[in-house]
Amino acid sequence: MRVRASTWVAAFLAAWLLWPTVAAAMAPPLVQPTAAMAKTAAALEIRAPSAILVDAGSGQVLFERNSHERRAIASMTKLMTLLLAFEAVETGKVSLQDKVTASMNAYRLGGAQIWLAPGEVMSLEDLLRAVAMQSANDASVAVAEHIAGSVENFVALMNQRAKELGMNDTHYMNPHGLDEPDHYSSAYDMAVLGREAVKHPKLLEFTGTWEHYLRVDPVTGKGKTWLVNTNRLIVQMRGVDGLKTGFTEQSKYCLTATMRRGDLRLIAVVMGLPEGKQRFEEAAKLLNFGFANYTGVPAAKAGERVGVVPVQLGLVDQVEAVAETDLSLTVPKGREAGLKREVQLPKRVLAPVLRGARLGTMIITRDGEEVGRVNLVASTSVKRIGYFHLVGRLMTRVLRGN
Repeated sequence: MRVRASTWVAAFLAAWLLWPTVAAAMAPPLVQPTAAMAKTAAALEIRAPSAILVDAGSGQVLFERNSHERRAIASMTKLMTLLLAFEAVETGKVSLQDKVTASMNAYRLGGAQIWLAPGEVMSLEDLLRAVAMQSANDASVAVAEHIAGSVENFVALMNQRAKELGMNDTHYMNPHGLDEPDHYSSAYDMAVLGREAVKHPKLLEFTGTWEHYLRVDPVTGKGKTWLVNTNRLIVQMRGVDGLKTGFTEQSKYCLTATMRRGDLRLIAVVMGLPEGKQRFEEAAKLLNFGFANYTGVPAAKAGERVGVVPVQLGLVDQVEAVAETDLSLTVPKGREAGLKREVQLPKRVLAPVLRGARLGTMIITRDGEEVGRVNLVASTSVKRIGYFHLVGRLMTRVLRGN
């Protein structure tokens, strides 16, 4: 039986108007350890009350202890301050060459600082170096006020960004980390934040610099303020290039550290240690454990074609699904083989499809257990077909008997 053209048109137009377009979805930020990984980590003795070790690339957790416990985080807070600042630089909202005038609010702040004077002008770049290396509280306030107009506005941005990243055990009250009620995070959330931070090369450059001079005299070329990084691991361990230390009476000694060797980058977080040197010893122990037992294996390359998805009501009939990002997995040394790919794509999508829109997921497994995943996105945009073009296409199908 032949269906009348008007019936075909009505059905397709209904689908055209009602079918949702492709939408992005958040993947879990971290991947829990496999049974084999948990068994390997069980022998590791860590003194930190709360700690975690993760692969920055895949989010694979290699070790954790009380990682969701909410604790004061002191100056590790500044990692979010730095992230927001460099995101603002990269989007063009501010420039590293911006001249920032220190306020009385920044001047009055205690703790670690670079002794900003009210009305003193310094470049945003120098202020960010002071935050990253010297853990300067006054510089943190100056940065916050420059980017958001006020500390209160900036703190709102911090909490919004934490929510976007899935940091469910985090709440900020200030951009510097001095103890305040309701200001906390967790080792898990600091690892999530660290994964985002290492995506920004300039942030890593600043947190990985051992010493730098500020307030340089234009005539003599000599600096008056010597910055020395509070993170001693960057000179004690080859490959460590960040991220942030912290200490207050409530937080005790803590550290978020990152290290890269070859295709593998790890992030270690330790919190609540009673002595300063212990945070470096415990973070080093976690990082050494990770690199001794695991290796990085490239599993996906950004832009790699993985499959195609049919497109309904589009100017073209299909769109390529490509890997959104590079993916390097942590696998036990000697077991680099045996990884399998499972591609999950919809049977069809409805136009319009935007370039970069999430289409599905590629899951990497070994022995039936997930060890990593990467989003699959549209390689190009596909416009929705126009009304008259649609009618013409449907009429052609009817006349052909399709």
